Amino acid sequence: MDCGEFDNIHPVDKRTLGMRLGDTALHDVYGLQIPCASPELVDLQVSEGGGEMVVTFNHAQGLHWHGTTPDTMRAIADIAESTERKAGESGFEIAASADSEFVPAHARIEPRDDLGSDMRVVHLLSPEVPKPTHARYAWRSWGPAPLFNGDGLPAFPFTR
Repeated sequence: MDCGEFDNIHPVDKRTLGMRLGDTALHDVYGLQIPCASPELVDLQVSEGGGEMVVTFNHAQGLHWHGTTPDTMRAIADIAESTERKAGESGFEIAASADSEFVPAHARIEPRDDLGSDMRVVHLLSPEVPKPTHARYAWRSWGPAPLFNGDGLPAFPFTR
């Protein structure tokens, strides 16, 4: 997710991927307590008012934005307190139905104490989609995917 290059199907940064795969093997095969799980979609719901999608992730302790948006090839400041990303920079898109066009969504990480310690919520909205029913993340061949957990692992792409 975060190690690719725009114009190269054989990216230079193979070490990061190798380390992550090694950590997964040490955790899953040898039982070592090494963080190796990326944020993963658990639930997707429409908010009570109907204007936002609420996305719940597990393996998401320390969920934060990090990195650049490859589409524009410009860096975004890594501000620890920033819980929001603008549409086009969040990697999220929403739609009014499965058949309608997905549009970039503004995203906000919401800290919630009522969820388990490993669960976090992201709210998605766009003025172009007043009643969203579907969402996706990092669902492009090349585009922004800036959502990471506290262990520095990128969120999995999804569409639902």
